[in-house]
Amino acid sequence: MIKKKALLCAVLVLALAVQAALAEGYRVEEKDGKYALADDSGFLLTDYLYDFIQPDLSEPPFAVKRDGHCGFIDESGREVVPAVYDKTWSVFCEGVLPVRLGVKWGYVDDAGRLVVGPWFDDVNEFSEGLAAVEQDGKWGYIDHTGRFTVESTYDAADDYHNGYAAVESGDKWGLIDKSGVWVLEP
Repeated sequence: MIKKKALLCAVLVLALAVQAALAEGYRVEEKDGKYALADDSGFLLTDYLYDFIQPDLSEPPFAVKRDGHCGFIDESGREVVPAVYDKTWSVFCEGVLPVRLGVKWGYVDDAGRLVVGPWFDDVNEFSEGLAAVEQDGKWGYIDHTGRFTVESTYDAADDYHNGYAAVESGDKWGLIDKSGVWVLEP
């Protein structure tokens, strides 16, 4: 019984230490209306370059905004997605992040490389290897290379879940599989 209590205490102490480490680590410093990323001791990891650094610093990369453009920095303060995009989503999904350049959307990988587009009017995040994208008012699905796997013929499209996606065609919704075949017609 004593060994079980000692093991339980050790696990509890370890869990508290991990929680404390995650709660610490980074903070945002402000000077003259600009922001920098710093570690908990106050050591600056970036210069005061940014108009915004996301307040939740629990998990990098961190969203930043500089001169009206969006990007991401890693825990060392290095821009992993350059702050050149007009808009970004807030999280990477399946290793890519939707970004807007001008009026068109594309995707960058976690190294900041533009891997798809920007060719689309609107986009969703990737789910099960595919992302719903809009071109010329119609929605379809692309893979990670930007190749259409389901052509843009739908009025609206949801993400894939368990191999199926809900799509709208003519004010009615149905389900398609990953090849675009109707499983439940509208």
